[in-house]
Amino acid sequence: MKIILIGMMGAGKSSIGKNLAEKISARFIDVDEYIQHKYNSTISQIFENQGEDFFRQIEAKTFSEIINSENVIISTGGGTPLNNNCHHIFTENEVIFLDAFPDILFERATRRKNDRPLMKTLDYKKFEQLYIDRRKIYSSFSNLTVDTSNIEIRDVVKKIMVHYEL
Repeated sequence: MKIILIGMMGAGKSSIGKNLAEKISARFIDVDEYIQHKYNSTISQIFENQGEDFFRQIEAKTFSEIINSENVIISTGGGTPLNNNCHHIFTENEVIFLDAFPDILFERATRRKNDRPLMKTLDYKKFEQLYIDRRKIYSSFSNLTVDTSNIEIRDVVKKIMVHYEL
């Protein structure tokens, strides 16, 4: 089993991915955490020192490496599905779009503002536009969409497990 979780920052990809992986005895890999470990730097530092374009290049390269793993739940960064170099990976695998209302996503994302480089420059109006733009892309790749707005992590995991008969 190989499942890729996509969605905006604050959708719950990491929390849900860890919980799901534990429930089905799979490995969990968070692309952002993997990059931070591999490059011994935070995502914010990479953005600041090398720029977003460099980050997107290493994100695509890292994602291409990770996808070869088996029995894995992969949590992508919110921008990974926008990267043209990754599109084939999404179309060839099971993809779950974790969605939520923009105001809820914004509130969740601002809790970890220092860990999220894009949040340093986004007010709610800009965040909402980013959500609208990205939502179309996320929807185009997903095999399943789960709204995480007002639902517990364990209930999202149950929905996924029921859908995939896990």
